[in-house]
Amino acid sequence: MGVPLTVDGLTVTVRPARPRGTRVDVPGDISSAAFFLCAAGLPGSAVTVRNMGTNPTRTGLLDVLRAMGPTSPWPTSARWPASRAPT
Repeated sequence: MGVPLTVDGLTVTVRPARPRGTRVDVPGDISSAAFFLCAAGLPGSAVTVRNMGTNPTRTGLLDVLRAMGPTSPWPTSARWPASRAPT
């Protein structure tokens, strides 16, 4: 992603920089995608998420991102099949 880093034995140092966008495939689990979902909130950032599992018991992070207000990149309401809708 173009961020400068150095490796010295077991120590990895990352210098401040803006990563370049690239395609990253992660498992379809929300916990695997969490870092990228949060990064989408950075100014000038965009993330496309496809086929991510978001059952009603695993949406805490999305709820927090939505609560961030109008700057949040997430919709204000989730769409669930009626049989699995959160109460």
